[in-house]
Amino acid sequence: MSKKQAVKGDSSLAMFTKKQILKSKVFTHIEKDVLSVILNENEKYTIEQVKNLLEKFKEGKVK
Repeated sequence: MSKKQAVKGDSSLAMFTKKQILKSKVFTHIEKDVLSVILNENEKYTIEQVKNLLEKFKEGKVK
């Protein structure tokens, strides 16, 4: 059983592609601009991971 199946309704642990995240209504247009640069096309992320990446970017710690 995969993580996604085990979690079912818990969207905070669901995994999303960069494309899905950029189309979502969870983030502002400005945040989506930042995410378009810092997210990798070949990876999937949870909403929590994306929020953490945004925070690190705001602190100037993203490479």
